[in-house]
Amino acid sequence: MKTENKHVARLGFFVIISVALFVLGFYLVGNNQNMFGKTFLISTDFHNVNGLKKGNLVRFNGIDVGSISEIDILNDSTLKVIMRIEKKVQPFIKKDATASIGSEGLVGNVLVNISPGVSGLAIEDGDVIQAYSRVDTEALLSSLGNTNENIAIISKNLLDITEKMNSGQGIIANLLDNETMSADLAATLHHLRQTVLILESSTEQINDLFATINTGHGMAGQLLKDTVLVPNLVRSSERLDTAMIGLNQLLDKTDPILSNLLSTSKKLNDASAHMDDLIQSVDRGEGTVSALLHDDQLREDLKQTMSNLNEGTKRFSEDMEALKRNVFFRKYFKEQSKKN
Repeated sequence: MKTENKHVARLGFFVIISVALFVLGFYLVGNNQNMFGKTFLISTDFHNVNGLKKGNLVRFNGIDVGSISEIDILNDSTLKVIMRIEKKVQPFIKKDATASIGSEGLVGNVLVNISPGVSGLAIEDGDVIQAYSRVDTEALLSSLGNTNENIAIISKNLLDITEKMNSGQGIIANLLDNETMSADLAATLHHLRQTVLILESSTEQINDLFATINTGHGMAGQLLKDTVLVPNLVRSSERLDTAMIGLNQLLDKTDPILSNLLSTSKKLNDASAHMDDLIQSVDRGEGTVSALLHDDQLREDLKQTMSNLNEGTKRFSEDMEALKRNVFFRKYFKEQSKKN
């Protein structure tokens, strides 16, 4: 009898403990899922939830304020995440709030973080907030792995360079050991600095020149900015072009005149040369002219001949006048007169 009572007592104790644990677990789960408090639902759309599951936490400014109620697939690139949030935080979450995927620590559970927003309007039940995609943990770890590999490669290269420098190999080692090369490099750098200073000065002068032009100062600025001077210059240029065209036409017209003048000058020079030759031959007593000038008998004969010619010409004229008055030749001379 006593043994049975002990078994019954033990059974009752275990039943009570089990019921208490069940109630406690149900309470904890319900409290985590906000099953016993006032809540409201909001949603957001993600392209990748990075392992987010139903029941995971939702945090607002680092405080647990709800849980994931549903995750629905809208299409091949969009997932709708529905969140159940405590009613007491609703006034603090604005309509322009954003949701992002995060985690509890570096490799902890995935959760949703909500940023409050700056709008004056509080969020309402059923609203959709904007999603903000952050770099997921896997991508971050992969990037860190690639960075570590690159650092290892760089470290190895630096080690090789250091070993070559210590053994006196390479340009850097020569620069460190060779004083002449180091001095040449220093001089080159000095000249390079001087060149850079000159370029900077030239750039400043060019900037000042453009500033002067833009403000309308100086000759170039006046040419570009003055609305009166530029048209005057254009008109002057047009007049100069017209004058040049007229000058070219005048030169074209004077070319024949100049050619004739040159030809006449050449003929005068030739005539002058012939005259000089004639005068020289006369001076030497050569030719007919010289004979006329020096031979008296020839001059007298020539005068007599000229006198006879004049006399003959006079008589011929008288005979012609007589013929004109003759009856037989009068008609002929009248016809010749009409023709002339």
